[in-house]
Formats: sequence, C-alpha cells, structure tokens
Amino acid sequence: MEKIIQSISQKLNIPESSVRSGLQVLLQFIRDKSKGTQIEPLLEKIPGAQMLLNTPMEAPAGSPGLLGGLLGSAGSMFWGQAGDIAKVTGRLQEVGIDVAKIIPFAETFVDQARDALGPDVMKQIYEQIPALKTLDKSQTR
Repeated sequence: MEKIIQSISQKLNIPESSVRSGLQVLLQFIRDKSKGTQIEPLLEKIPGAQMLLNTPMEAPAGSPGLLGGLLGSAGSMFWGQAGDIAKVTGRLQEVGIDVAKIIPFAETFVDQARDALGPDVMKQIYEQIPALKTLDKSQTR
C-alpha cells in the first residue's frame, strides 16, 4: 500500500497523509457497499488494504458540521448511488483531497487496484458498485 500511496502522492502532488486518508475513505466505501457479497475478501488481495482499513482514521480538520452531515445522509437516502458518491466526495475533501483532484485520485486508485486484482475481480466489484466502473480508464479504451 505504501507504494500506491507514494505513487498517487507524487503523481497528483497530494501529501501522503491525505492520500492515505483518502484511500481509507475509498476502501471503506467499497467495503460498506460490498458487505454480504464475495467482494469483501477480494479486497484483501490489494497489498496493505486490510491494514489501512484497520487503522483508525484521523479526524478531519474541516468536518462538514451538522448541516453537511445531514445533507450527506439525506443524499444517501434519497439519491441512492449518486448520494453515496456525493458523500464520498465530501469525505475526500475533508481529508485534504482538492475537489479538482478527486477524479484523478480515484482513477489512479482504480487503475492500481485493477492491476493488483485483475480484470475479472474488478468486474465483480463493478457489478456491486457500478459507479466505480466510470473511474476505470480501461473501460473507455
């Protein structure tokens, strides 16, 4: 995982601490959306993912406050997957990922996850979490 963190940090000029926290946000999202499926054990194949998931996340410096938290919860309830993505985007901003770098950050992670897991495993993940497929540049080639 450290290689992935360093790679994303260097490629996107994001501090490693923010990359680490951002990856925790993405991995938690994937884990939460894949509960009760065969996908969760597959995440263990990403080197260091389980250790990162088990590491307590530092409290973000700029939490969204009560209104932001309510909007994120309401978005998840009423807008389904789009609301989930909005909530993840907000969390990524909270941990220091600039809004302009969120898509490249997620794309880079998905690329590296696909390399680690292989296309068949990623296909299973996309079936469970279709929004992630839009971040896989290999799907548009």
